[in-house]
Amino acid sequence: MPDVFFTWAGNWANNFIDGGLAADLTPAIAPGTEWGDKFGESALKAFEKDGSYFAVPLYNNGKFMGYNQRIFRELGLTPPSTFDELISSCSVLKGAGYEPIAFGNKDGWPGLHYLQQLFAYEVPADVLKADFDPQSAKLDDQGYVKAMEQFTTLVNECTGSGKDSNGVLYTTAQQALAEGKAGMYYQEILEFDTTASDESRLKKDGLGIFKLPAASDAKGDTKAIEGSPEGYIINAKSKNAALAADFMKFATSTQNAATLSAPPYGQPSAVKGAVSEQNSTGPVVEGIKQVNEASDSIIWLDSVTVPAVADAWLAGGEALIAGTQGPEQILASVRSASSAVK
Repeated sequence: MPDVFFTWAGNWANNFIDGGLAADLTPAIAPGTEWGDKFGESALKAFEKDGSYFAVPLYNNGKFMGYNQRIFRELGLTPPSTFDELISSCSVLKGAGYEPIAFGNKDGWPGLHYLQQLFAYEVPADVLKADFDPQSAKLDDQGYVKAMEQFTTLVNECTGSGKDSNGVLYTTAQQALAEGKAGMYYQEILEFDTTASDESRLKKDGLGIFKLPAASDAKGDTKAIEGSPEGYIINAKSKNAALAADFMKFATSTQNAATLSAPPYGQPSAVKGAVSEQNSTGPVVEGIKQVNEASDSIIWLDSVTVPAVADAWLAGGEALIAGTQGPEQILASVRSASSAVK
């Protein structure tokens, strides 16, 4: 194992912690320490377990619908505030010759990102969090079915590739928005400055962002945003652990945090104050503002739960897109996977 290695939050990080591969950084980085106070407390807590802290949050992240401001302006569209309004805007964009929402799911996780945000909207927060853990999971809330039905509607009515989206790369979808061929593309903050690079048509047209809108009758937390900080673990067995900690302090210095947040990287540092109008693009600043103001940060569906359940969701998302399985069948498969690892 290397001295320092990357991790997502959730069960993904817990596997390293439980395996004894993550150094306990609590004395150095817990809230109240000199280093820890450089970060937002929510970023630190994403890698907290049983009162101890095990990773250095390098950058924050969240998922937003990016849109072409010129196209929206010319078609008289405004960012939708409900899911039904989003679907309605797709017909306007399609009628004008644009791909409404560029989408590629060849890697599997882009579909899960839609589903996780919709799950947060449709499933009560306490139920959703209990269902991430096989020990407490029931996975029987009808909000899951409703969210999957919404996603199916979006795929069929708003994407150019529809049922064939499992064969399209997410970078192909990203490029469609960048070149002005698509009206929207669901993307992470980390992608904003790549999609709207200086050479892109989108940079000239203007990149706007909005949260994936919830249905007007959603029963979950409609103020939550999917996403979480991404961090670095120091190998508990490393002979260079102290030096590795010093290196991460250097990587998260105020100057380096500002550089990481600025173009062309556009990776908003988890260091407080690093993202500003002076060093970051407007969409990155706005995205981080909304993440910081969200009621909750919902960790990615493929890293928040155990691998077997994540794989079941991955297969289910692909089947849902292809139309080979319905929501109830997929939910039954996920319940079976969850029960098998209790």
